[in-house]
Amino acid sequence: MMVICVTSIAAVVSATNVTVVTACASLINDQCTQNLTSCLQPPCSLSCGRTSPQFSCSQDCVPSANLTEGYLCDTLECQASQYCHQTCNNINCNSSTCTSNDCTQQCFVADCGRMVCKEDVSNCNQVAIIPKTGQDMHCAARSCNQECKSCKKNFLSEMTCSSSVDTCEQRGLNSKFHLKCLAGVKNCIQKTDLFSIANMECHGDKCVQSCFHSTCDMNCSSSVRECAQSEDGLGSAVISMNCDARVCTQHCGDSRCNMMCSSSVKECTQTCKGTCSIRCDAEVCHDDSTTTTTRPSLYPIPTNNISKISIKFVTFCLVGTSLATL
Repeated sequence: MMVICVTSIAAVVSATNVTVVTACASLINDQCTQNLTSCLQPPCSLSCGRTSPQFSCSQDCVPSANLTEGYLCDTLECQASQYCHQTCNNINCNSSTCTSNDCTQQCFVADCGRMVCKEDVSNCNQVAIIPKTGQDMHCAARSCNQECKSCKKNFLSEMTCSSSVDTCEQRGLNSKFHLKCLAGVKNCIQKTDLFSIANMECHGDKCVQSCFHSTCDMNCSSSVRECAQSEDGLGSAVISMNCDARVCTQHCGDSRCNMMCSSSVKECTQTCKGTCSIRCDAEVCHDDSTTTTTRPSLYPIPTNNISKISIKFVTFCLVGTSLATL
């Protein structure tokens, strides 16, 4: 088994800032690895599988004692056949582009930068653990997952899933989240816990936003088949839903909840234990609340009830006229 690794100078930014590119080429399935031992002058870029696909590709950005926080791993371009891993430990990673079968970017006390997974990818995962600023993911893989663990309040997780995605899921706690699913995504899921601020924009087939003691906002377009939002917390959260989907559902615990269903909606349902408001212009409207619920003045009334009232009124008039002539 032979691996040909070529290290070259890609660009000179300044006298002391040089980007080192490691390009690996192999005629047989093998592994291509870059770490801060093999790259002696960071920031370092790694291009893997461009000439012929490697079995796997990994970029390990774990600093030794003599490296400072200013060093980082630069661009990772991975076209390995099986899997691609990028690990950022105490050193920020710049970006990762992956066309492998499985792609993973993991950041520990560091920022992930931007991760891009192409359409041929089966699984794409981006995990941030105690990050510094933020993470960004653009995914066209079959399955896309973004997670933030032990995040800070001002940390921002951003995720966009394109039309080729079957399942797109974003989850985390105690920070800010933004998820966008384009039309064609089969399942779009956002789960946030404990003091998070979450925003979800969904144009996919089925959209679910689940919040626990968080402030959440959800918007579903008319291309959505099912749109569901739920919040179960300690009573201080605020959630809102603006829905144009075919079926819209909002479940609210002891929180303040707002729901708006447009005239394009077939069925709109709100269940509520807290203080809730609903404006429903859908064909069918349901609300099941145990406390204060406000509705618009022109709340839709089913046509069959109007017909029954009219028939009873006419019948009463006819009987009264007959008695008067006797």
